Amino acid sequence: MIDWRVSDKESLSDHRYIQFQAKSDWPMVLPWRNSRSTQWDVYYADLEKKLQEHIIEQIQPIILKMRLHSQKVVWRSRTRITLKKERFCQRRGHSWWHPQMEKMQKQCRRNIPQARRHQRDWDTTKTDRTEYKMTTHCCRRVMVSISQQRGRST
Repeated sequence: MIDWRVSDKESLSDHRYIQFQAKSDWPMVLPWRNSRSTQWDVYYADLEKKLQEHIIEQIQPIILKMRLHSQKVVWRSRTRITLKKERFCQRRGHSWWHPQMEKMQKQCRRNIPQARRHQRDWDTTKTDRTEYKMTTHCCRRVMVSISQQRGRST
């Protein structure tokens, strides 16, 4: 080691850099290989093994993340369905009935006599009734599918 000194450059610590030069009497030898004496079958086998290990190291975490993500999606959808069921299914002895459907039913029952007396338009009355029917049908289907899934899982 020759020509060492403490640097005047600012460092981000309480100490300063030390600069030096290293000198060696040994010559620098560049690596050299004889490609004719290479055992190519061993080389290719080793290369294939290393590539497979590398691919497994790179892809295995991705596959694990995909599995975890799919499990989270399934868990979230089950939770949402369960929460919706608990929130809406409260009344009338039917597990699919909820207060919003009660309001829709009352509105439909009021609209039909009004439409007969020409106090309300028949088209809006029909669309309200269709929406009510579709909502009840959808709630029933969801509850049937949930009960079927529970039957399969147990």
